[in-house]
Amino acid sequence: MTVPATKTIRTIRTFKTHMRLPSGMPRLLLLCFLFLSGTLTAQKTLHGLVLDATSGQPLAGASVFLSNTSIGTVANGRGEFELTFPSGKYDLVISAVDYETYSNTLSSTDLPERLTVRLKPKSRELAGIVVQPFEKDGWKTWGKFFLENFMGISKEAEHTVIRNKETLRFRRDHKTNELVVIAREPLIIENNALGYRIRYQLEEFNYNFSSRFVTFYGFPLYEEMKGGAVRKRKWAEARREVYYGSLMHFMRALYRNRLV
Repeated sequence: MTVPATKTIRTIRTFKTHMRLPSGMPRLLLLCFLFLSGTLTAQKTLHGLVLDATSGQPLAGASVFLSNTSIGTVANGRGEFELTFPSGKYDLVISAVDYETYSNTLSSTDLPERLTVRLKPKSRELAGIVVQPFEKDGWKTWGKFFLENFMGISKEAEHTVIRNKETLRFRRDHKTNELVVIAREPLIIENNALGYRIRYQLEEFNYNFSSRFVTFYGFPLYEEMKGGAVRKRKWAEARREVYYGSLMHFMRALYRNRLV
């Protein structure tokens, strides 16, 4: 089974958000709710191959993961990968630097015997080569503003750090009155309050200064941070505190008819 890589914007699964400022909502931390409430049961294995769509050459080191989980791997030197696939439906995400991200929803009940994905090289604009260049000192000018609109303003957000902020590129488009932010590589985000390291494949971030709307979407891969027994207990308590009473908790309870 061969699947071309195409850019698909999904409203919920890829966590695409539309928000009006000002707001104290911990935006990125909402991602944790999806992961915290999930359970991984019976598992299968997905076998696949990642190739350059233009040359047909294997893309060694391509990142392969299931969005909103902690399940991921990388393609070997021949572009091949094997990925554990739990029971249920998940968004499979495959990415590589300077290539368009591939995403597709797969079900454990209908996995292909072997999945071949051909990643397309990014356009010159997406790769950061544009007529209107990105700002040289973008983080210095826009870093704080980006964090407030990407992470939100909350107690938990104060304990969240982007470890590779140098991969972010900022451009103020005066024609559309928007701030555009891209990342050449996945963002490495550490949330010390909840004990997570998030590898976030940022696909889009736009802030419109006229409407005061921020729009962003991407794909998170989670990794639990290491710590002693006491610290892990504190993290577990903090996660429950963030989750219960949240919008995500309300929607899940409504769906399951368990509102009290």
